[in-house]
Amino acid sequence: MPYSPTSLVLIATLFVTAAALAQAGEEPPEQLPPELMAGAKVLVPSPSELIHSLKSANVAKWGDSLADIAMAGSSHRFDQAEESLKALNLGIRVADCFVAIAAQDRGAFEDSAVLVKALAKQLGASESITTAGEKAERLVSGGEWPGVRVQLDAMRGDLLRELETVDRNAATLATVGGWLQGLHLVTGVLVRDYSDAGSKVLRQPDLAAHLRQSLEELGAVVKSSARVREVIDRLREIEGLLTVEREGPVPREKVQQVRAICAAVIQGLER
Repeated sequence: MPYSPTSLVLIATLFVTAAALAQAGEEPPEQLPPELMAGAKVLVPSPSELIHSLKSANVAKWGDSLADIAMAGSSHRFDQAEESLKALNLGIRVADCFVAIAAQDRGAFEDSAVLVKALAKQLGASESITTAGEKAERLVSGGEWPGVRVQLDAMRGDLLRELETVDRNAATLATVGGWLQGLHLVTGVLVRDYSDAGSKVLRQPDLAAHLRQSLEELGAVVKSSARVREVIDRLREIEGLLTVEREGPVPREKVQQVRAICAAVIQGLER
């Protein structure tokens, strides 16, 4: 759905237009979280909005996504040597929390929440973020999944705002990491249960371009990281794959390619 805080009309961003969504049997997101990259012309949605934009996916299908994460040997590390890798992994782990909510999997949520809190603390987040995370865990214990999503969305926004004041690079990297993992998980669902209508939630080349440009504008020290440079290169590939004819679907083979790219990048970042 095109969206811009500066009235910039985007041809293809994270979500298709409300009309296209209605035709596809999907619903547009209720609202998008605030963009945290200063001066940006594209509003970057949270992993939650990407995951929940695919209305055809039920609890069982998101459970399959958690199985994919486990089979890939997802690392539980939070001691990466580079700050940039910690920030990227923070975004990935927040996305993992959101898919655990979609799958209503308490154990998976708690595992990811531990990593989110550890990485956030290392990157300079305040104790209030830990407190918010603990509140989300209590809601999970009570099976209050809609409330958990609301709480985690709010915590994510607060966390990125705090990172903005401490290290804008970290906020940008965390946003990119979360979007990549959200894209990875959504394409995984679509690979297993492809439909032209469902693939339309991926028509977002402008968003991929925006995230790539945001990384390219980071400081020289951050861009000296081989992993960050790889993410920049892979975002360029994703941008090309998601560029399709107006109103057209993203073909199954392109969905598969995007999933493979995201999986490879994320596995590299987790090691």
